[in-house]
Amino acid sequence: MRIGSNNSIISRLNESSRTLSRALERLSSGNRLIRFADDPASASAVVRLTASLRGRRAENLALNQTQGLVQITKSALELQTEILQKMRELTIQASNETLTSANRKQISDQVVSLSIELDRIAKDANFNGINLIDQRSEVFS
Repeated sequence: MRIGSNNSIISRLNESSRTLSRALERLSSGNRLIRFADDPASASAVVRLTASLRGRRAENLALNQTQGLVQITKSALELQTEILQKMRELTIQASNETLTSANRKQISDQVVSLSIELDRIAKDANFNGINLIDQRSEVFS
């Protein structure tokens, strides 16, 4: 019995055991690539695709936030448009010569209250702390 041949056999047995272990790892996980050492070219592709995926996720988040900003702005502007149309109708109605001064006063009070609501909408239309409509905002200065 030679000692050198036993070391050689043990070395081959250890290598076979490692190879078998890697093969079982791949089979059990369902992945072709477990470690970067298994396939450097595929590992490089995985790194590139992972970076690309993260970039796409960030783009998607930015687009969703922009969509939210646009929807809030659109809603606020639609409300303001309705108020301005109502104010126009009231102004035309007030120009009717058949109205009494009391009627005109009521119409004027409605216009003032609509004007206050118009300002409130402009001040309250915010997205993440950014005022979207009020031009006095420091963001647009």
